[in-house]
Amino acid sequence: MVHKFTENFKSNVHSQNGEDGLLREILSRLHMKTGHAVEAGANDGDHLSNTANLLKQGWSGFMIEADEGLYQKCAARWSAYPDVKSYHERLGPHNINRFVGDCCDVLSLDTDSSNDYDCFEAMTARPKVVIIEINSSIQPWEDGGKTSYRVMVSLAMAKDYFLLCHVGNLIFIRNDFRSYFPEAKYDPLSDSDRYFKTDWLLKRGHCTMLAIGNYGRFMNQGYQIASIIGIAARNGLEPVFRRWMNLDHRDRFGSGEDVDLMKYFVNRLPSVPPDVQWNPERPVEWGYHDVRLGPGNWNLSGHFQSTRYFAHCLDTVKHYFRMVDEPPLNDYCAIHVRLGDYDDAYHPRLDLRYYLPAIELMARDRETQKFLVFSDDIPTVREMFGKLAFRRGVTIEYSEGRDYIQDFKLMKRCRDFIIGNSTYSSMPAVLGDAPDKRVIAPRPWFGPKYTVITGEDIYEDDWTVINWK
Repeated sequence: MVHKFTENFKSNVHSQNGEDGLLREILSRLHMKTGHAVEAGANDGDHLSNTANLLKQGWSGFMIEADEGLYQKCAARWSAYPDVKSYHERLGPHNINRFVGDCCDVLSLDTDSSNDYDCFEAMTARPKVVIIEINSSIQPWEDGGKTSYRVMVSLAMAKDYFLLCHVGNLIFIRNDFRSYFPEAKYDPLSDSDRYFKTDWLLKRGHCTMLAIGNYGRFMNQGYQIASIIGIAARNGLEPVFRRWMNLDHRDRFGSGEDVDLMKYFVNRLPSVPPDVQWNPERPVEWGYHDVRLGPGNWNLSGHFQSTRYFAHCLDTVKHYFRMVDEPPLNDYCAIHVRLGDYDDAYHPRLDLRYYLPAIELMARDRETQKFLVFSDDIPTVREMFGKLAFRRGVTIEYSEGRDYIQDFKLMKRCRDFIIGNSTYSSMPAVLGDAPDKRVIAPRPWFGPKYTVITGEDIYEDDWTVINWK
């Protein structure tokens, strides 16, 4: 049975899961009426905030938000509070110590995916209270990657914190204040059932996209699968899938290559249970939309070409996209050039106006730089790149003799990426595991025939985007 601290003191003013009331009790026991708070992933500075209630009571603080629109709302909301500063930044291990210093008493970390773990690990300051998001759909005894309960608790213990409670977020207290919280007397790893609220594991239904395989080719489907996983996690649903078949590749484009994809991946996607009664198909328009679903069995459709749908559970997505016999990480920069089915009307063929500055930029700060080119038309690309002369230390090689599955497997293990205007290369860039990876992408993504959609939601905040046309 979970100890009673959470149930006794949880309440919301701005928070989502009782954090405001829990902080009120924590700070009362610590005899703190004022202090300094930092919230990373501040949203609009009000909705679902873990620190807004403190700031309105006279605390000083930093509100940090990466999304431009949300940051503007946050900055406007706190503009009348001289001791509250808003920052348009993406907090990461490279800058956490610039914002979280020794004066920080309460830190709330909700920047999505494994970045929260990386920030916590890199942090040198020691706030009294740390609130940090995890993926609560992973069983507490599972080593489910950096977003899991077990891995995050282990890091906190190594940094001399103890776990007080779990409310979807984990709330840690610095060990020198342990005597104020006799409820937290259990080992959070061996006695996780004393802390972990299992109702976070209870699913309210299923989420799928039954049309996967017939709604775009290989990595169009990859984005759809990843997004269903992300949307399901956000809505307390179980992601389930039909067997992954790249049917569009065969039926619409006439390819004779293998379309039965599941055997190429180590971990099978959860299967659609028999006899599920699905709600009517719910279309989701192009771009990113905050998809909210109630209890039930949801069949979505759409392209979902934005990592914002699944950034909060990227570790889980990577788990399902790990391929059989993946090679180790290499030190190439992948270059992708898609030509065969592109026509300049809907999908422009990228040329040296994009690739030359991209190559120069990628090679600029390295004495040696190896590029590996992937394309559906290697002879044409050889001719295009053969006209270029590069300095000593820059080499270009070509991936030949592999099918599209083998190329994808190799591409996603590259260190860096110069992607084409194609999900076939943007998804490997998203999945890439190199901690210092760099990604360059083209703008525009689409041709003039597409007048109402853009590629803006495809780009990541830390990618370099080249306006090539």
